[in-house]
Amino acid sequence: FPRAPGVVYNVANRRGAVRFGDLMRTFGLLTLMAAGTLTLMACGNEATLGNIPTDPDLPGTDDPTDPTDDTDTPPPPDPDGPSPLRDTDGDGIPDDRDGDLDGDGLLNDVDPDPDGDGQPGYTLPYDPADDPPIDPTTGLPILEEGSARGRVCAPNGTTWVAGADISVLTPNGAYTATSNGDGWWQVDGLPPGTYGVVVTKGSFYLQYNVTILDGQVTETIYDECLSQGDLTIAVVTGAWDHVEDVLEPLGLVVTEYDGDILGGNTQDTTVTNLLTNPGLLAQYDVVFLNCGISEDWVDTNETLVAQTLRDYVEAGGSIYASDWSYYTIEAAFPEKITFFGNDSDDNLYDARVGLPGPVQGIVADPAMALLLGSNQADVQYDLNNWVVMSSHDPTVENMVEGDYSYSGGSATGPLSVRFSAGAGRVIYTTFHNEGGATTPDMRKMLEEIALSL
Repeated sequence: FPRAPGVVYNVANRRGAVRFGDLMRTFGLLTLMAAGTLTLMACGNEATLGNIPTDPDLPGTDDPTDPTDDTDTPPPPDPDGPSPLRDTDGDGIPDDRDGDLDGDGLLNDVDPDPDGDGQPGYTLPYDPADDPPIDPTTGLPILEEGSARGRVCAPNGTTWVAGADISVLTPNGAYTATSNGDGWWQVDGLPPGTYGVVVTKGSFYLQYNVTILDGQVTETIYDECLSQGDLTIAVVTGAWDHVEDVLEPLGLVVTEYDGDILGGNTQDTTVTNLLTNPGLLAQYDVVFLNCGISEDWVDTNETLVAQTLRDYVEAGGSIYASDWSYYTIEAAFPEKITFFGNDSDDNLYDARVGLPGPVQGIVADPAMALLLGSNQADVQYDLNNWVVMSSHDPTVENMVEGDYSYSGGSATGPLSVRFSAGAGRVIYTTFHNEGGATTPDMRKMLEEIALSL
């Protein structure tokens, strides 16, 4: 037969196949195993090269019709030895079929003695030192620790959430992390297993499971968009703030109450009905009070509004108020914030002394700083008479402060603050969402405020 580099030759009959060689180096003759019609095959591409008639009377051949002729019949396999290669599909090539339920698979051109020890099969090396250590208490292997990694997004699926709290709950306790400015988090040192993951941000809550594998990092980035769920949000619209234009792009659903002080709405009853009705107010988890809402309630229902709002927050509700809506906070929580001017009367204009212009804000809130990637923020006041805070109680947290100008001078003070009362939270900010005056930094800070309530 001609030399054919890279081609494996087998001689096959109905009993099986005999491997002739990986490389035909010379022309020569074959001594055949069995009488009958044999097929010479080039197994590199499984092409049949031709049939070879043989004579059972030739020396060195085995006549399969003669049970006494065992000239070249191989001995039966040793039951205690390795399993020999088998021709399971009758094509004359050992085990060249796709895997099936019997465990047969494609093993074409397999070398029966790959390690060259003179015995069929291959012995895998084994070192007991490679075994994992055993837990003396359980008797089970101690597997290598793994990690969980994820990314938290807002309900819209596109805004990444900074400062979310993540807990991976294991039998050994909770492993915790905080999402960074791009929403990423990672928890290391987790034993293999399936655990619950809890993500919280303000009033938002998310839970799902993660499976940790031995020594691997499991990513869960497609499972972690916060859901509004049954969280209810009310927005009282105003003349000079439109926080709803921040909330809705985040994927939040809100119920609006018309409170705009302009357009003849100076005696609006909708706002008063909401702020004086504990049952109606309790239907909402978070209430946003825009700058420029009707202030008729100050003259007619101040005491009732103040008590209703205080009870609402202490029972677990959250309030956002901006700029001119400050008096809702002053009335309900007079001990928390000292606004500019005389707090002893109802002159709402005493505190409205801020002058327009840019302010370099110093960001004290960790989540805001993560989101901005900086502890500084560009804040723009484009109108006169924004409300100035002089100071606040030690229980009130500065979120943003800065140097600003007001009628009669300049000062350094808080621009946005947060405090807790009972089970609820309050955020008050002097800056807000006002069309083209909102800088990118302000937009991010307002998004953070919205998700943190």
